Amino acid sequence: MVKSGFIRDPSSLLMSVIRTLEDHSDSRHRDAEREKLEEAFADVDRKLDKAVEANYEEISVTIRRFSDINSGISNCRTRMTEVREKLGQCKQLLHCRQDELRGLWIDGIEYKKEVTLLEQVEKIRAAPMEVDKLMYEGEWTQCVQKITEALNWCNNDLALVGALHDLRAEIQAKHQIVYEKLIAELQRLIYGHHNKTEITESLQKMKKFAHAIECLGKTDAATEEIRNRIDTELSGIINRETTHVSDKEYLKEEEVQSSKILSELLDNIYVQFRSVARMHQTLLESLSPKTKRPYTIVDVWLKIQTVLKFLLVEYLEEDISGSFNRLSTIGVDLGAKRKHKLFRFDASGHAISMNTYLREKRQENDNSSETYFSAVPVCKTSARNITGIYRSLSSFIAEIEKEIDIEPGRHIALYTFVVEHIEKTFIKQLGHDVSSELDAATKVTDPLKVIADSAHQKYAGSLSPILQSALVVFRQVEDLVDVLLQLDEYTETFFIMICTVLQKFYQSINEPLQNLVTPEDQDILSNQLTNNADLRKLIQGSPIWRRAFGISVKSDSNKAAQVMLKAEAEMITDMLKDKEISRQTIIEDLTDMKAVANLHESLEWLTNKLRKTFGLLTSHGQDSDVLMQLNQILGRFQSLSENCLMYLHLEQRVRCFLFLAPLFRGAKFNVGNSDALETDVEVERLETELKQIEDVLQGSLQPQKYRFVFEGLGQQLRTLLMQGARKMTKISESGVKKICRNIFTIQQALTNITMNREPALDQARQYFELLYQRPEGLVASVEESGPRYTFDDYMVALALSYRSHGELSIGDQSKHKQLEQRLSDVCKSRVSDDNDKTVDDYDF
Repeated sequence: MVKSGFIRDPSSLLMSVIRTLEDHSDSRHRDAEREKLEEAFADVDRKLDKAVEANYEEISVTIRRFSDINSGISNCRTRMTEVREKLGQCKQLLHCRQDELRGLWIDGIEYKKEVTLLEQVEKIRAAPMEVDKLMYEGEWTQCVQKITEALNWCNNDLALVGALHDLRAEIQAKHQIVYEKLIAELQRLIYGHHNKTEITESLQKMKKFAHAIECLGKTDAATEEIRNRIDTELSGIINRETTHVSDKEYLKEEEVQSSKILSELLDNIYVQFRSVARMHQTLLESLSPKTKRPYTIVDVWLKIQTVLKFLLVEYLEEDISGSFNRLSTIGVDLGAKRKHKLFRFDASGHAISMNTYLREKRQENDNSSETYFSAVPVCKTSARNITGIYRSLSSFIAEIEKEIDIEPGRHIALYTFVVEHIEKTFIKQLGHDVSSELDAATKVTDPLKVIADSAHQKYAGSLSPILQSALVVFRQVEDLVDVLLQLDEYTETFFIMICTVLQKFYQSINEPLQNLVTPEDQDILSNQLTNNADLRKLIQGSPIWRRAFGISVKSDSNKAAQVMLKAEAEMITDMLKDKEISRQTIIEDLTDMKAVANLHESLEWLTNKLRKTFGLLTSHGQDSDVLMQLNQILGRFQSLSENCLMYLHLEQRVRCFLFLAPLFRGAKFNVGNSDALETDVEVERLETELKQIEDVLQGSLQPQKYRFVFEGLGQQLRTLLMQGARKMTKISESGVKKICRNIFTIQQALTNITMNREPALDQARQYFELLYQRPEGLVASVEESGPRYTFDDYMVALALSYRSHGELSIGDQSKHKQLEQRLSDVCKSRVSDDNDKTVDDYDF
């Protein structure tokens, strides 16, 4: 079946119809096929009619345009035929008059040449003024074109015209002026100060100037002159930036560290040198490939590093004779020590001649005349100046090495100079300075008593006096950490220096402290108590210890603190009750006690400061092993500081034993009424001693530390006094009054120190007041008011009451047993009520 629609190849349809008719000889089938074809043709005709009807206007316009185009083509053919005929006629006429035309053509050429020469002469005459105008306006490309064009006319077509001799000389002079102006502008562009917004515009100008010089034909001479002036111009940049930084710092009101000023200067110089290198790179790239280049960008970078090396010598090398041959007047250390000589020959004729010769040789070798820095330096010459500039300098050196594409493992001379300066000069000088300053602070008669003055105290920021040596150590370590962070490639070297400083300081303070607490003849008791592990653990586990160091404790920890203070007092009493205590077993000199207090505050201040300082190392990602070793040293400082505070805390307890233990030997309190009103001499001595210690420590310790030293002393005195009752044989009523008066005197003195009533001494006084009563009354009062002391304490009081009142005899043994049983029952009832409340129940 034949499909309706557009058929791209009508022949294929026809062939299909023919094949169909050949295959079927039946007329009926052929008629059917013909009808199908007729229907298809009719359908196509209908579609064609619809398409023509729908696009009638477009078809009409197309037919009209086709007719117009066809008529236009016909007209063009007619006109072309006419033109061809007329050209043939002209050709015949010209052939007849060709000799006459040739003569006219030659005359025209001659007249045209004469006019051109006259125009050139006029332009040559106007060229100098136009060139001056264009130079003033900065139109260098047009200026060069004008002067080059005029010079070419003078040297070519008009070279034999004698009347133009003066004008030719003027043009040649102007040509040289333009060249010199271009060189000056190039130098200004290359070495001028450009900010970020101006750099792009300057690079474009550089290309224009390079093109202008090429047009002048002076490329080789210009590049050679630029190469020869690189050193001088680089030195000029340094002089300019030095003056700029100096003037800027002079206008500031506050004083700036010299290292920061030098760092600012070098940062400015780096920016300018990068700009110079970029300008030279642009200039060299702008030159024609055929142009010979007397230098490359590598030469520029090498000259930059050479000039920088000379500049660093001026600021780093105090004695530069061994490092460089070149000398200058900048950075001379006027205060340097010189070896005194008996005779000098430097002013003799031979010496002057020799010095002049050597100076000229140095100038020839180093080309120093072109790298001389005339500006006044921004800071004094010092090897320590390397610390503030090392990072930026290393970065710039790496940048230079990358730009010149140096081989791996090799370095430029500037890098070698910096490394040698650090290793051979700076580190040695720093080590010597640190050692000298530390020795001056520690190697004194008594390093524990040399306190920093008020100005340094203010710098330390501590409320308590600080040892001068601790302040020196902190400044040194802070300086070394700062150097370590700046010169991070030498971490191990400076870490060893820091450890050495800390270890020397530790030895300088630990040795006199040990001589103080462990003298040759007899050990100090407070040192023995401090070294007792159980007692140390008990004290450091107490809330008052944490409170002394500013650690927050729970609000309900006061009761626990009292329980632990009581346990501490009992432990100390057990350790000291059988010892012979004398002046040789205590820190007798109060200035030594003040030194211990100062040492404690100094070590704590130094440890806290150094932890913050070492925290900078952590933030900069330093080796954990290094930090661990530093923290171990700080741990030794912390431990020694805690020992000092423990010495002071326990020293007061030992003094109580020194003065009060002799009171209870023998029948000292079996006295009459006349002696009851007098306070014992030992108590008065203890009172005086405590007041003196208060005066010494109050200005040396922080309030919380001062409170810790005396806190719990009431509990210690209570335990000591009540233990003293065990040693009494008898005590009279006047003796009770006397001991109560002693307790009141001690309580009043201690209250004035701690600003606390010390209720523990009230308990001691009430304990001895029980002895006013006879044994039956004592037991009855305990039964009435309830037990306040232990069963053993009551038994001691009961036995002393019997002895004092003379009521203990063989016949009273049963009565005594009954009183003991009654006390035991009362105390047991107290224990049953409080059986769940022990020391372990308190949150420490």
